[in-house]
Parts: sequence; structure tokens; C-alpha cells
Amino acid sequence: MNPLFLFRFSLFLGAMIFGPALSAQTTAKDYYNQGVFKANHSDLDGALTDFNQAIKLNPRFAGAFDGRGIVESLKGEQNSAISDFDNAISLDPIDAEAYTYRGAAKADIGNVNGAIKDFDIAILLSPSGAQAYGHRGAAKLNMGNVDGAIEDLDKAILLNPKFSAAYSVRGSAKREKGNFDGAIADYSKAIELDPKYADAYYGRGSVMYAKSDFGNAIADYDKAIELNTKYADAYYGRGSVMYAKSNFGNAIADYDKAIGLNPNDTNAYYGRGLANYSEGNFDGAVADYSRSIDLNPKFRNAYYNRGLCREVKGDFEEAAIDYEKATALFENKNAPDYSCFHHFLAICRLRPNDSTSRTAPIVQNELTHIVAGWENGWPKTIGLYLADKLTEADFLAQAGQGDAKTIQEHQCEAYYYVGMVYLLANKHALARKYLKNCIDKNMATIDEFQLARAELARLSSTN
Repeated sequence: MNPLFLFRFSLFLGAMIFGPALSAQTTAKDYYNQGVFKANHSDLDGALTDFNQAIKLNPRFAGAFDGRGIVESLKGEQNSAISDFDNAISLDPIDAEAYTYRGAAKADIGNVNGAIKDFDIAILLSPSGAQAYGHRGAAKLNMGNVDGAIEDLDKAILLNPKFSAAYSVRGSAKREKGNFDGAIADYSKAIELDPKYADAYYGRGSVMYAKSDFGNAIADYDKAIELNTKYADAYYGRGSVMYAKSNFGNAIADYDKAIGLNPNDTNAYYGRGLANYSEGNFDGAVADYSRSIDLNPKFRNAYYNRGLCREVKGDFEEAAIDYEKATALFENKNAPDYSCFHHFLAICRLRPNDSTSRTAPIVQNELTHIVAGWENGWPKTIGLYLADKLTEADFLAQAGQGDAKTIQEHQCEAYYYVGMVYLLANKHALARKYLKNCIDKNMATIDEFQLARAELARLSSTN
């Protein structure tokens, strides 16, 4: 979640408990006060009408432009808000709050550099303004300056120890640094100060998810959704937890809701694709991955997973194209990349030859070159086996090393790759044996499990 969105305008601090009674001689100040009252009671349209009237009666009323800009910003009309804050600043050039408000609106439309400049001016004009420090901290976090963000948020909290949003954003910054306990403490403080702060529950839920504390993660996402039923990110987060718990049906339901609320969320389509794939709905998964790629053409994992789906469906040429694209988009060429293995096997299948080598020698040499630069570890072991640099016996022996969970996962993968080598050599009985061994590990979230199941189905249909 963009940390800039964690802030909500807490700007009408002088709000009246009761709305003013307007008379025939109502002044611009009266309309302004009534606008403040309505805004504080969530009547944004009514507030907008009153601020319009205040400005009509007094076109030089800077506060009315501020008020209207705030309401426009809350309604998502950031360009109109910026225009009103421009007017407020032209009428009152030392209005620190107007710079803060304008900076927040700029940040909301992605003009983070412009936002920071406004926050800098606000702080220069009013060094004790906690809001400006808080917003600048959020902007710095959005730009990846985590340490600078924490410094500003520390200052905001020092100036206003009850600034719930500052605690929440600082929690996000600490999460980025891997300080999960510190992040949870900050989110919890934000919730203590504001028990209806949905963003803080969402943030804490995301840290619980990262810590694999799925029960507390779901509880926090549930609360965030209870407080804001249109919270797309919270539905996405809860869907991710459900997927991690192998509760694919509920994961799909949450991703559906996230997509309904935000149809341009590439991650929600991708997450639903993963769940559909695990459920065996490969056509649905391909459609989801394709939509994710439409929204983000450089989404490497979407290409890779679409390739898996297409391979399961027997569309080997399209799978090979997706694997090749995924490999090309993989940023760290010296790090292990499973798409290399699947691309290699797809090419071997599409270009059979009569060589006595286990697999096609041309792409085998290419795989050998790629794997050589990887650090020692299980992925490199797979690569060496596929490149014919490691015997089957040694490969399977290494798969049996580690703790119980690691052995289960590695053996599932190893049996698949051994089975595929035999399949490519037209030794179907041995291929069937090892592919079945892979299935017997019952690791449904491992890619090789679904691929092995598809290969066994194809072998059965040809015999």
C-alpha cells in the first residue's frame, strides 16, 4: 500500500459541536463555519456547497479556499484541491497549513517531489507543525528513503505524541527495514490512539502475514474490512493469507472482491491466478495472468506462471515463449531462476533429436553456462542434473537432505525432473514411476506437482 494514503486529513480541529444557525444576513464566515461542521460530520457535499458560498461572498477568504480544497481532496478531486490551495497561498503566502494540504494532494497524484517541496516550505514557516513532518515522512517512504522517513516521523510524533497516522506510517517504514516487532508496536499504538483506524489494522495485518502469523493477520484484515468495506488492499491481503493456508476458494473470493473494488490491481489478478492454478482452473488462471500482464507488461512472475498453466494445458509452444520472457525479465542473472528449467524442458520437447544424450545438447550447453554462475544450493543442483552434470543417484540423494519439510519439497521437485528426463527419452514406464512419486508427495502449491499431474494424465491418454 502506498504509505501516502495512510494519512487522512485531520484538519478541522476547531470544529463546532453544533452547526451554526444561518440567518438572512449570513456572512462568509458563517458559511465557512457551517462547512467545517458538515465536513467533520462526513457531509462532504454539503460542506462543499457552504465553502462555495463563502468564497462567493468573499473571494479573498483564504480559509474558505483551504476548506474547499480539503473537501475536494477527501472526495479524490486532487487537481481541483491543488487549485484551491494555490489560491489560498496566493492570498496568504505564510499559510503553512495550505502548503501541507497542497503537498498531500500532490503526493496523492504521484507528484512526490512537488509534495516534498511544499512540506519543506510548511516546516520552514511552522517548525512545530507535526502534520508537515508526518506527510514528508510518508513521501520519503514512498520514494524509498526509509531512514529519512523514520527521522521525519520521529519528529512528528515528538511534536504530537497522539498523531496516530505518524505511528502507522512509521510502522510501514520499520516493516520495510525488516523490524517487524517495531512495526507491530507502532501499528498497535496507532490503533490504541484511534481504534477505528482501518489502515493501521491493515498495516499490522501485513506484518503478521510476513511473520507467518496467519491467525492474527486474518483478524487484522477482518477488522480493517469491517471498518472500511471498500478496502481493496485489505481484501487482497486477506486473500494472500488464505492462499498461503491453501484455502484457495476463500482466496479467490477475496481476490474477486479486491478486483471488483480496484479493476486495475495487477497483483490481485496475479494472486487470483495463483489460486485458480492451485484449484486446477487453468483457463481461469491464464486469463488472470494475461490481465496482470496487460496492466504490467514487465511482470516477470506473471509470465512464468502463465507458462506453467500453458504447459499443464499442453500448449508447449506458448509456454516456451512465456518462460523465455520470464527468464529475460529476471533481473539478477546470477541468482537461481526456475523459469530456466521449464524453458529448457519445453525446448527439448519441441526440438527432439536422436542424440544419445539425455536431453537436447544445444540447449543443454546453454543451461550449463547459465547454472555455472549460480551459488551452490538446491536450484543449482537441479540445473546440474538437467545439464547432465550430475547423476540421477546423486541428484536424488541430495534431495533427501535437510529437515522434513525441505526433504518433502525437494523430493517432490526431484521426482518431477527425473520423470521428465525419462519422458523426453521416451522411457514412459520410468517417467510414470517418478511422476507418480512426485504426486504422492502431495505438495499442491509446488509448481512441479501440477506439472507432474498433467504429464501423468497425458501419458494415460496415450496408452
